[in-house]
Amino acid sequence: MIPVGVTGDFFRGTPDRTVSTQPLKMSSRDLSWGKGGRCVWLTTYHPCSTETSRKSGALSYPEPLGPPRPVAGHKKNTILHYTILYYAILCCTIRHYTILYYTTLLYTILHYTTLYYTTLLYTILHYYTLYYTIMQYTTLLYTILHYYTIYYTIIHYTTLYYAIIQYTTLLYNILQYYTLYYTIIQYTTLLYNILHYYTLYYTTLYYTILHYYTIYYTILHYTTLHFNTLYYTIIHYTTLHYTTLYYTTLHYTIIHYTTLYYTILNYYTLYYTILHYTIIHYTTLYYTILHYYTLYYTILHYTTLYYTTLHYTILHYTTLYNTILHYTTLHYNTL
Repeated sequence: MIPVGVTGDFFRGTPDRTVSTQPLKMSSRDLSWGKGGRCVWLTTYHPCSTETSRKSGALSYPEPLGPPRPVAGHKKNTILHYTILYYAILCCTIRHYTILYYTTLLYTILHYTTLYYTTLLYTILHYYTLYYTIMQYTTLLYTILHYYTIYYTIIHYTTLYYAIIQYTTLLYNILQYYTLYYTIIQYTTLLYNILHYYTLYYTTLYYTILHYYTIYYTILHYTTLHFNTLYYTIIHYTTLHYTTLYYTTLHYTIIHYTTLYYTILNYYTLYYTILHYTIIHYTTLYYTILHYYTLYYTILHYTTLYYTTLHYTILHYTTLYNTILHYTTLHYNTL
């Protein structure tokens, strides 16, 4: 093989093993050899038939010392050399595009995996924020309900307290009227007794006593009737008030506990709905991650298998090339 731009004088052998007097001028630009080089295949002579010298990187061949000996089968060696070179270039090209394909595939998988986990993180953060917001509103609702209960309890006991004060005042007034009544009766009796003793004692006393007894029983009857009416009226209104208060309290208590029950039922339903969808979401996430892990290990397995096969193929062709090179070198040396 001669580098680009090198020109040499070569002597061609004739079939009768004589040397031509006309030198063969040949430039390396006349023959193409792959990319970036020129190649000329030369007639090989026996090492003992010529002298070889190297000066300034160029080859110069003087007159051969003996008859030339052409090499048999150089076309076969040229085809073998082209074949080996073709397979080497093909292997390098396949390796280059394979590495480019798997690098692109790896970056694509990494990009979509990063995008998926970023989306998953924002989704989890959103649901956690929603859960804490619901918890805050639930706590606020229970606080408001608690203060409303305290407020209605205070109103109830305040109303009861004022009712007790009113009935105590009424009882005290009745007691004062009874005391005043008995005081008036005592003074009236004393007055009529004095009058009775100052008038006709026995007759007047009899009629006076009869009269006062009649008055007394009349007053006693009407007073008893009045107080009985007042007593039964108080009992009736007291019973009516407490009955109304009891049924009103019972009504509002039933409404309150019914509202509380449906509120608790609503929140339990919401909680179990959120729990259900959360379990579905994490189950789907688990199987998606399992799918991507299975896909990753499958790709890794086939990539390892491909590179192992490629390695052993390259090793095989390298060994084959070295064997062919060895036998070619041995053949040339033998020739």
